[in-house]
Amino acid sequence: SQYVYTLIDGLQNGDDERYLKTAAVCKHYDAYDLEEWQGVDRHHFNAIVNDQDLVETYLSPFESCIRDAHAASIMCSYNMINGVPGCANRFLLQTIAR
Repeated sequence: SQYVYTLIDGLQNGDDERYLKTAAVCKHYDAYDLEEWQGVDRHHFNAIVNDQDLVETYLSPFESCIRDAHAASIMCSYNMINGVPGCANRFLLQTIAR
């Protein structure tokens, strides 16, 4: 979206193109939508997400943030996605994000 592009551009880019003013971080990658609810917190939540929802709902904002706005980094989510911890999800981190 235009908002994320403008925000990241303002955070990262300054007068000297050789340097970042600050490194913008897109977080929490991916399927992160629960802080705490009925005794389940973000560290113990398993987001069950089908492929269509993953692509159309959860990955779309990160696509804008990373590919279009060129954020310097991403932060993985604390929750599990389909039984795999977000920070250990090889498919999401090494295939999709790269």
